[in-house]
Amino acid sequence: MAPESDPLGPTWAISLLDEETRRNPFRVYEDLHRCGAVGWNPRIGAWVVVGYAEARRVLSDHESFSSGIRQDYKRSLYGAPTMIFSDPPVHTSLRQALATSFSASSMRMLRTTVERSVTHLLDQAFSRGSFDFITDIAALLPVAVIGGMLGIPPEDQDLLKEASDQVVSVGVVSNSTARSRRAASSALRSYFADRIRERMSTGPKGDLLDAVCAMHQHPTADQLDVMVAACMLVLVAGHETSTGLLGNVALYLMKRPEIRDLMAADPSLVPQVVEEIARLEGPVQALRRWTPREVTDIGGAFVPADANVVVLTGAANRDPAYFAEPGEFSLDRAGAPPHLGFGWGGHYCLGARLARLEAHVLFTQLLGRAPIRMTVARDHVPYVPSLFVRGPAALPVSVADPVAICL
Repeated sequence: MAPESDPLGPTWAISLLDEETRRNPFRVYEDLHRCGAVGWNPRIGAWVVVGYAEARRVLSDHESFSSGIRQDYKRSLYGAPTMIFSDPPVHTSLRQALATSFSASSMRMLRTTVERSVTHLLDQAFSRGSFDFITDIAALLPVAVIGGMLGIPPEDQDLLKEASDQVVSVGVVSNSTARSRRAASSALRSYFADRIRERMSTGPKGDLLDAVCAMHQHPTADQLDVMVAACMLVLVAGHETSTGLLGNVALYLMKRPEIRDLMAADPSLVPQVVEEIARLEGPVQALRRWTPREVTDIGGAFVPADANVVVLTGAANRDPAYFAEPGEFSLDRAGAPPHLGFGWGGHYCLGARLARLEAHVLFTQLLGRAPIRMTVARDHVPYVPSLFVRGPAALPVSVADPVAICL
């Protein structure tokens, strides 16, 4: 696929949004790598970055490539500034307030809780013989864990998950879906405002909600909005990313039973396997930025001020200049740089340790249930219809059907 000539850089007039591309974007990534590192895509109205070095540059330079939202915060779904849609110093302050709750030591303390949640969900699902891996495990585990961290009672978690799903709903946005998203956002804001007020009156319990409450001892209305938005972001972004990772790893192992057998022979390989699949099939395939000022040269392109930029992290993770045989699974990538499956720079995913912990515990326990093997119940697996998020929307499986595709 040869790019069309453009004075500012190459034009890549290829669709990134059609269903087939979203189901399997990797052939498109290969074509784009042959075209260059950065190009203009008129179909989405954005400069697209696929080169690994260029992706790291964009994600590291907030002065040239901003995460700041370009709309009235009060009218946004979160109702206030959040980490994901802000630059330093606002981003730095918000991130520091919650960072300790996602530290390595905090994750070690949380491991037993994750193990109990995994055991409970697997016992329920496997007792039925067939189930949907996404709706019955991958979507419920992150909500249970992050819900517990936020002090959400178990009886409220299903309703909050439904509202969270509405807020991050993808696909074609109609008037009805827009209204549903606004209603869900309003419900989440009201719920977390009540939880914060309650916690500030009853006192700390040693969880993530305490960290949110510590942001402002006597919050103004605007400060309370920021605290509420922090809770919403942790719930929404945390479960979306983790669900995608768990679903992608499960499906990959079902398609590649020899990798499952490799882990069964040596369970200590689970973290390495999860990491390589996160590179190959990351739950977040793209990140959005915009340019407050012109960028005169990135990957041979000139990007004007006030332009949309989409970093295809999924493509950068398969840049042949940095990853040998980039489309192949390999546990031997000595000398290769870190993948961008959880982002890079100041916006590196705050919950990456938690997502990894959930994946490590879940797939270690699945190995421990041998000789039970999960099999895909149908050939066509629907994917989330999004440029930015990649993962199975549903994954019906059976634990008894002796099909060759297994986990």
